[in-house]
Amino acid sequence: MKKNVTINLFGQLYNIDEDAYELLNNYEEALRQYFRKQEEGAEIANDIESRIAELFAELKANGVEAITIEHVQDIIKRIGRPEEIDDTSSQPSSEEEADGEPSGVPAPSAETSGSEAQGSRRTAKRFYRDGQNKMLAGVLAGLSNYFGGDVALWRLGFVGLLLLAGGPSLYFENILGIRHFGFSLLFSWGIIVYLVVAIITPEAKTPEERLRMKGREVTPETLADEVANEAQRRDIANGESGRQTEARGCIAGFFSALGVLIKVCLIAFGMLFIIPALVALCFAVAIAVAPSVTLPGIDSDLLHIYQNAPFIVWGLFACILLVCFIPAYCSVHAALTMAKKTQPMGIGQRIVWLLLWVASVAGIVGCGVKMQQVFDSYWDKQNEEELAASRYEGQVMPSNERDFFRKNKWHPVENSDNNNDFYIGGQIWPEWTRSGNYYTGDKYVRYLDANGADVRYLVERTDTVAKGRYTLSYVARAAGQGAVVFVKSPEWKDDIIMPITAYGGEGGPIWVDAQAEFLNAQIGNTALPERVRQAARANDGKGAGWARYEIAVDMPKDGCVTYGVKVAPEQSTPDDPFVWFSATDFRLERTTAEKERR
Repeated sequence: MKKNVTINLFGQLYNIDEDAYELLNNYEEALRQYFRKQEEGAEIANDIESRIAELFAELKANGVEAITIEHVQDIIKRIGRPEEIDDTSSQPSSEEEADGEPSGVPAPSAETSGSEAQGSRRTAKRFYRDGQNKMLAGVLAGLSNYFGGDVALWRLGFVGLLLLAGGPSLYFENILGIRHFGFSLLFSWGIIVYLVVAIITPEAKTPEERLRMKGREVTPETLADEVANEAQRRDIANGESGRQTEARGCIAGFFSALGVLIKVCLIAFGMLFIIPALVALCFAVAIAVAPSVTLPGIDSDLLHIYQNAPFIVWGLFACILLVCFIPAYCSVHAALTMAKKTQPMGIGQRIVWLLLWVASVAGIVGCGVKMQQVFDSYWDKQNEEELAASRYEGQVMPSNERDFFRKNKWHPVENSDNNNDFYIGGQIWPEWTRSGNYYTGDKYVRYLDANGADVRYLVERTDTVAKGRYTLSYVARAAGQGAVVFVKSPEWKDDIIMPITAYGGEGGPIWVDAQAEFLNAQIGNTALPERVRQAARANDGKGAGWARYEIAVDMPKDGCVTYGVKVAPEQSTPDDPFVWFSATDFRLERTTAEKERR
């Protein structure tokens, strides 16, 4: 059973098989395209169509109810190819006149056909996907048609190359050291190249495209052969071989429905998975090229970038939109094509969409790099302003340390290789002070502090005093030898050096004395001063290693006294190397006897 259509040729209706109509339509289209470039080409094509109508009328007069593909093939051979018609249109032969055939529509002889076939133009071979012999997308079948060779060998070779490239047997580790199942780089690129070629290469769907795919000359005869072969394949596929028609129809319908279902699921899966994956990919690219913009703080940073470079921000958003829109559009178009609601994309349209998508990805990278440059410029300026505001006597320190130094009139001189540090102005700087282990237990009181085996630290203060005797008192602690308190004056020959005893981070004389007073107060049931109570409870009742020190200072005349604390490698001892120190509560006061005398 074949499907028939009714056509109208010069006012006459003819019944014609569907495959015969397709062949006839392709033939007439080839004729019109050939004669389109010549003068009176449309008239020649109309004359040929008129001749076809006459031959159809002869068939109908002879009792043919429906014109078949064999009839059309015979008519094409009698009329000839466009080149043959063109060569003989101006010189009608006597044989044609004898036969009563109109001028300009000769029937070529066997000799003419043979010579013209050999000398006619060969159609250039083109690369198409072979949809009639495909396993996935028909890329390898198209390569076998273009370069030659058995398609099975092409498929085996491609699979073999993928396996040799590494295949899915390799593993990789992420930044946490967790192993994941993965693919080698060559294997992944092989799959990507196959998919890209499948996207941009059109499928050979028309008889003319299939002939060009095989490198055969596109003539009415070859078109007729191709259409006939396609009709035969379609008949076999539809189960019209005469045997088991119903069973084959059911099986074919089942697999056809299954194929449609799989395609619909793949398109739906692509729209639900690929688009979010692309968004994640774009975000990952943005993090890679501009991490400080895309990580926490993006709102204020993005606002600043928008104020300084609005076109870059809009460009980034536009590129992200295109990267997500193009796959979605192509997926919807593929679904509509599968549902026969629209025509498939041509190769030009596919290439344009692919290039636009690649350009959008490149635009994301470019906009991200530019945004990073704008952001870096902004933060460089911010860091410079922050550093300028954080300097105190040439040293960088946070505001709480600056307040401490101003209040106690300390001068920062040297601080290097200190393990205590802070971040400011885009850089890491050493700390001069710490808090949290003050000997009274107050966690907010700051004190001078340094930590590190190779630290070099020097802080000093200069007071102007009158002639007389003075006492420098202070509280300090240390772990390891190497930290000292010094006192010097232009009026003296030698400096006074007092090492800080290394009691460590627990206990210490201040805590021991506080514990003794606490016990005596309990035994005597007397009130205990709050400062003693706090010292006894410091460091969860374990003490923090603090001790009180005093240095006698004798000024022979009015002058300046400089005192402070320093740490240097030469101050350390091999048996007890320096680890850290803390010092606070420095006071230079006249002795009691000097006060009474004055």
